[in-house]
Parts: sequence; structure tokens; C-alpha cells
Amino acid sequence: MVRRRSLSGLSRRWRRRKPFPELSDRRVLTSGSSTCLPWSKTDYHLPMPQSDPNPQVKKAKTPTRREKGTGGVERRGKRFRAKKTISGQPLVGPWRDSWDSAHADIAGLTLAPAPERPDCPTLRDFMIAHLEGRRKKEISEGTWIREEIIWRTRVWPSAIGKKRLDDITEDDCQEFVDSLEWRIRPVPKLDENGKIVWIDKARRKMEVASYEELDIRLEPEGIKRIAVVVGTYLQAAKGRRYKHIQHNPFREADIEWVKANKDVKRKRRSLTPSAAARLPTQLFQFAAAMKGQGDRFAAMVLLARDTGMRRGEICALKWDMVQRGPSGPYLVVEKGLARGFTGVQEKGTKTGSVRDVPISEDTWKEIKKQPRRAIPKRNAQGEIVWKNAETKEFEIAGYSDYVFTTEEGNPVKPDRFGKQFRVFRDSIGMPDLK
Repeated sequence: MVRRRSLSGLSRRWRRRKPFPELSDRRVLTSGSSTCLPWSKTDYHLPMPQSDPNPQVKKAKTPTRREKGTGGVERRGKRFRAKKTISGQPLVGPWRDSWDSAHADIAGLTLAPAPERPDCPTLRDFMIAHLEGRRKKEISEGTWIREEIIWRTRVWPSAIGKKRLDDITEDDCQEFVDSLEWRIRPVPKLDENGKIVWIDKARRKMEVASYEELDIRLEPEGIKRIAVVVGTYLQAAKGRRYKHIQHNPFREADIEWVKANKDVKRKRRSLTPSAAARLPTQLFQFAAAMKGQGDRFAAMVLLARDTGMRRGEICALKWDMVQRGPSGPYLVVEKGLARGFTGVQEKGTKTGSVRDVPISEDTWKEIKKQPRRAIPKRNAQGEIVWKNAETKEFEIAGYSDYVFTTEEGNPVKPDRFGKQFRVFRDSIGMPDLK
């Protein structure tokens, strides 16, 4: 007789054991509603679970959590409140007495709208507004024109000029300083016929399409000068009058490398005695090759060599300032030409002083060679009244008081004299003079 034992009769020790793999001699007997196993020392096991017909396919897990961002209800004691996280910011609702009331508050949990930023101009808009306003009363006309040129040529086309003042960072200021390494040249705007579009042809003021970089490095002093001007306007934007920014980011820009190094000997910016002795010969050779006004240019350069006068003072020299005394010829320097709001204007000297400057006999002769040119008569529209347009003969309104003049009797502009001298300097290999 086979001894049978039901599962209920097995000890807990055997019920905790895991079933063995499939056995070849396994015998499972069923009696009534209970399952019986044959008892032996080597053949004992629990009923085997049903094997998965497709073990490679995993069954999908039943989701037990709500979707992210839908919110939920927090319980504390007998009180409830809605809770949700949006963009990493936790939001909670008021405490309620019931779960349903707190759950209804979830839909109303939203982020508050970002506060509107106050109006703040861009750097280039602020600079021109400040230039045309308060700055025009604080500085001289020449300084104003130089800052306007910096605004027009450097700030207006740059990336930092198009940014709001409160968006400018220290990195933006450093990138602007690094971009000032090369000189630039304006590219004129052309019309349909390919001709230059002039704003004021008499003053040679044209419309500019863009600016192109030249293969000429800007001197460190020039870079520093531009950086200081832009930093001055950012400091004004921080001041109590405007209060557009809290701090001046340009103060953190690295411009140490453009500062003069006191340990390094500065370059010589004056002529040596031997170079000064060779200058007249080189000068007259260069003047002879000029198309016109060569004698005038040679006399102006010799005057600058002998006296050290500023170019604005040389251009403003009048005939009544050329004097001769017992000790020899001399000049009475009391005026100077400088750029103003309406063009080149006659002003006092840079220091505001009047001085007598002695000159050599050779310089005296070169000055006396200059013709006293006539001033043409002009109509109401500012056009020259011609006697004979073919021969360029005009009606005379008077004679110019200036020593160095153009064909029309106007004084030579300091910038024009400076450009001519740079061409002469480069042609003979002369170093940059102070």
C-alpha cells in the first residue's frame, strides 16, 4: 500500500524549500480536492509553477504612479492641500478640510507671470542720446566730434552696441576691446549709377554703407582711447541721472595690455639732428612730385620743424601774425583751427596762451613765397559765381587773410595737412613723430 500524505501534513520546513527542477520520476497524485505527493528521501517537491510559454517577452508593468506634472494632494492629519511642481519650482495650495476640495485646487496651481523688465535703451541709442543732450554742453566741440566718430565707426556696427545696457556683461566688453586691434576704413554707399551718395559734397561728407578692416594695427594708445570713451558712457548710464545699470561692466575688462609699460623704453618720436638736416632736400623732392600746392606743403613742414607748432596753429596762421623785429623774423601765435559742429572753426590755442615764436630766414622766405589768394564770390545757394567757367575764372569777393590756403582761398584743414605729412613720412621711412 502506497503511503500518501497531503500538503497540509508537510512541515513548514519543507514548504519553505524551493521546488527542484523537473524530475523524470516525479509522481503527482490527486485525491479529491487535495494534491498528494509520493514520499521518499529523494523525490520530494512542491507543485511546479506553470512555465512561461514566451519567456523573452516581458509583461508590461501596471502603472502605479500618476503622470509627472499632474500634481497631487498632500495630507497632514485631517487637512489636505494641493501640490504640484512646475519647471522645478514647487507650488502648493491652501489647506482644505476634504480631499476633494484640495484635489480641485490642483488645476489652479500655475506659475506667476514673469515681471516685465523696465525699458532700457541699447548702448548705441544711449550714446547718441547722451551725445546730443547733456554731453554736448560738457565737452568741447573737438572732443564731441571725436566721440561721435567713435560712436559711428566702432560702437554702432558692433555687437555690444546692439545690446541693452542691462544685458551687457564683462565678456561683451572684453570682446569689444579685442575687436579694436585693426584700423578700419569706411566703404561709401553708391547709387544706381555707381556714384558716391554725398550728404554734404562741399565738406566731403558721404553716406557710409559699411566699414572694412585694414591690414594696419591700431596703436595701443588708440585702443585705450576708444575703450575709455565707451566706459565713460557706461558710467554715465549707471549714474543717478539715468540709473539704467547697477554697475559698470567695463571696469572689469582686461585692458592692462594696452597700458604703457614704464620698464620698456619708449620709442623716439622726434627727429635726430642728422635727420632734421636731410629733411629739406627730401621735402623739396617730394613737393616737386606733387600735382599742386607743393610749395605750400613744403613751407608748412619746415615751419613745423623749426617751431614745433601744432598743425591747427600752422593752418590758422594769418599774414598779420608774420612779423619781423630787430632780432629777426617771428610769428605771433594766438589762434588755432579745430573741428566744430559746423566744420573747421577758428579758436584759441590749446593752452589759451599767446606767444611769440622765432623762425629762421629760410622759413621766412618760404612763407613769403605763398600767394595771397582771392576768395570767390558766391550766390545765395552757396555756388561760385563764374566769370568764365571754362577757364575756371571766378568773380572776386576779397582776399584771404590766411597764409596757407586752397585754390578757393579757404584755410587748409588740419586733417588734410596731417594726411599729406603721413604720406611724405612713409615715403622717406621717417618714424612716427609726436
